Order: sequence, then structure tokens, then C-alpha cells
Amino acid sequence: MNTGDSKSGLQKMNANRSSEPRFNIVIWKGAKQLGTLRDRDASRARSNFGGVVARYKNSTDNHRVELYDGADLIEAWSSEDGHKAPSAETPVPASGKIHREGEYVGPAISIPCQLVPSRSAKA
Repeated sequence: MNTGDSKSGLQKMNANRSSEPRFNIVIWKGAKQLGTLRDRDASRARSNFGGVVARYKNSTDNHRVELYDGADLIEAWSSEDGHKAPSAETPVPASGKIHREGEYVGPAISIPCQLVPSRSAKA
């Protein structure tokens, strides 16, 4: 058994952990987790969160979308509530202006991302 290989493997694993996505968007339909989106970039994660909310906004089913920074819940939206419920930690935009619902803020961008099925969905 060569212990040198296991040490380099451990170092590689630790290097991979530092590059793991920090932000997670968890999508629920009732009590079933549909999937998770993961991202390293905060603004892209928020944009993806908004896109997922828009997708399920008019759904007649009970959907919930949660945005996490590591283990901390940053934002949550539920189709039962019909609105986004940001937490107190939600930062104010760099412009300092918080836009009203329906107010034009500029062109929207679409960023493709891969939906990762949850472990519980496989069971």
C-alpha cells in the first residue's frame, strides 16, 4: 500500500471542496424536493432564484423555492403565499434603490443552469 498516493488524493479532495458551489436553490413541490441548483456566484444565484420563482409563479401546485448561502436561508418564496419573502439579511442593491413590483429595471438576462436532482428524489 502506497501512503503517498492517499495523501495526494486527500489534498486533491480538499482543493475540490474549496471550489464547491456556495449558493444552493432548493425547489420543492409539496413535501417532495424536485431538485437543487448550485452556484458559486451570488448575483447569478439570485438571478437564477428569480428565474425559478418566475417559472412557478402561476402554478396551481404548491411550490416553494429556497435560496441558501451555505447553510443559511437567504430568501424563500412559496406559491401559497404568492410573494417572495426576503430575510432581513438581504442586501440593498449597489444603486441603493429598491424597486417596486412591476417597475421597469432594465433588460432581463437568461443564464442557463443545470438542475441537479436531489438524493431523496432518486429513492
